[in-house]
Amino acid sequence: MATTTKPPAVTKSSSSMASLATLSSKDDSSQHDPSEVISSAKSSATQQTKEAATLTAATPRWSRPWRSMYWKWRWPLRKLNGGDQVDKGRDLELGDFSSQDTTLAPVHTHASSHDVVPHHDGHWEEGDEIYARFTPKRKILILITLSFCSFLAPISSTSILSAAPEVVETFKTTATIFNLSNAMYMVFMALSAFLYGPLGQTYGRKWPLTFAAATFTAFSIGSAVAPDFQTYFAMRLLTAFQGTAFLTLGQAVLGDIYAPVARAKMVSIFLMGVLVGPAIGPCIAGVIVTYSHWRAIFWLQAALAGVATIAMLAIVPETAHNMRKDDLEGLGRKEKTVKVLKWMNPITILKLFRHPHLCFVAIACGSLVFNMYSLLTPIRYVLNPRFGLKSPLDAGLFYLAPGFGYFFGTFF
Repeated sequence: MATTTKPPAVTKSSSSMASLATLSSKDDSSQHDPSEVISSAKSSATQQTKEAATLTAATPRWSRPWRSMYWKWRWPLRKLNGGDQVDKGRDLELGDFSSQDTTLAPVHTHASSHDVVPHHDGHWEEGDEIYARFTPKRKILILITLSFCSFLAPISSTSILSAAPEVVETFKTTATIFNLSNAMYMVFMALSAFLYGPLGQTYGRKWPLTFAAATFTAFSIGSAVAPDFQTYFAMRLLTAFQGTAFLTLGQAVLGDIYAPVARAKMVSIFLMGVLVGPAIGPCIAGVIVTYSHWRAIFWLQAALAGVATIAMLAIVPETAHNMRKDDLEGLGRKEKTVKVLKWMNPITILKLFRHPHLCFVAIACGSLVFNMYSLLTPIRYVLNPRFGLKSPLDAGLFYLAPGFGYFFGTFF
């Protein structure tokens, strides 16, 4: 029975060595015959053309990018006349990069992030990029902080109303004098705007707000430990003067970070604390006075103001687009003083009422505040005796009705 003998397998390395030997022998034999050199070069070129045609016909369309890589690497590597290098070029043709250095390297380019055209909504206007300095999440965090701070001054103005008889008894005064202190509290809140408005334009928003929060905390502690009515009266007025900074500069901050089309909604959220505070404060104070002393109201107020101070330092950045203090650079001390006093002149604020639309808005806001405080102030002296209420907690519940109305009104 005849046996079939398989020919020895020819490996890639042996074929490469054989091709190199053939090329070497041709080079040796053609050193003395120039015609053989030319014919050898022609046959090599013909062979490369045939290989390219075969590769194009047999290679699917999806693998043709590898073919271009093949031709990119084949000629330089064959020129080295090294079998191993030719094998590496063929490995690239087959998609095998294991024999190559595939380390990524940086590529220099003239492209810049400024060349990318940002996508904006239909409300975008020229110049609105100044409102894109902070991310939406950061803006919401700033809004929550400012709304919390705006809650402090109004809650301080009415929270003590639930404890009016107890304060009068402690300081041996009359209800009329006590109500006068609350009226003067509102007057000093109005006067404070003449200082903190220009101050925010001159030195920015962050540090006047931080200073106001810190001093509001200190004067609230002073009200809690006041030994007599005169000290209590002075501490209350100073507390009111600092609390208005939250209302004045808080809205200025929102104007710095929100475009006009989005500003109205954010201001309504900010005003939620302003309008809800006067109604929620007396209810909380009624609980405190029922189960503790009226001085605990101011200790709670001081604690809330301390939290506001820390939040102002940690969360709220400087948002002013321009500050007047930049115009003071290079001036002498006297010139700086004259300029600052001119900027702080309250007449410049009163001149704004020349505009009719500002007058109408001011009258509307004043009517709202008048209605609110005229309703909330006499509850302990009018409604309690009329309905036979004995506990400060019962009187504090009357403040919730307008509070809910103001709360829901901010959403419309």
